Amino acid sequence: MGSNTFRSWGFADALDPSSRSELEALTKRMHAFYTDPANAIYWEQADAGNERWLPETHPYHCDLRSRMTTGERVVDFGCGGTHAFSNLKLAEVLYTGLDWSTDQVAQNRSREPEATYIAGSVMDGAREIDGSADWAISLFAIEHCTFPDRMLRRMAEAVRPGGRVAILCPDFEPGMPSLRAGFTAATRRDKFRRLQWLDLAWGIVQDKVFWPRRLRAVHRSSMRLPIYLHPRCLDAPYYSDTDAVFLATEAKIADHLQSLGLEVTTRGRRLDLPHAANLGICYVIAEKA
Repeated sequence: MGSNTFRSWGFADALDPSSRSELEALTKRMHAFYTDPANAIYWEQADAGNERWLPETHPYHCDLRSRMTTGERVVDFGCGGTHAFSNLKLAEVLYTGLDWSTDQVAQNRSREPEATYIAGSVMDGAREIDGSADWAISLFAIEHCTFPDRMLRRMAEAVRPGGRVAILCPDFEPGMPSLRAGFTAATRRDKFRRLQWLDLAWGIVQDKVFWPRRLRAVHRSSMRLPIYLHPRCLDAPYYSDTDAVFLATEAKIADHLQSLGLEVTTRGRRLDLPHAANLGICYVIAEKA
């Protein structure tokens, strides 16, 4: 299958120069979404359930925190709210959070004055972040990037030699929410409660019949960083991860980090962590030479 077929399905490769203008346009639309005060529910939902990391509920987060030592410098790409710093306080690290929502950054600064928060793009901004960090982390942010390659490159640039880059994100190998939204973007539970039977049925057909074969073709293709061009958050009320655009898998993230010259030292699928099975999460740590 050629790139035209994948494009007809709504996918483009972030590393394909012919897709750049289309992806730049999508970047602007996503930036408008994240910075629109009307979408405050996004930030509320992003923090919900992450206030406290416990091994039973956040095994990979806890594993990452356990690898950090007192005084290490940590830069969090796409920090969102303050939940990451609140949980990393236990490791006594020096924390810097980067996010492109100036309003969210201002709120973070008032809530957690001990941390440093910077407003800027995780893909190519915040040049004040130099190459001296011990850790560059991203917790459920890279899936929202139209150019994940740029973000991974900036993360690699942020750390010192011997420093580490860590990524946590959903595993979208079986698909992403925008691909199984049906006619309207809402949870299946909400559609059932509203008696939207046809909408509910179409979402299930998309999830179980329509997309699986296409997604297998996308994953087997030469597309290295597939981006979905039609996230439902842009044309329907937001619900969880309908703003995701990067069809992230652990293998794709690990491969790209290796292409940047980093050594992948940890992959979630190869860890035997209690409570981690079937979470559908990518977890990758790579070390800079």
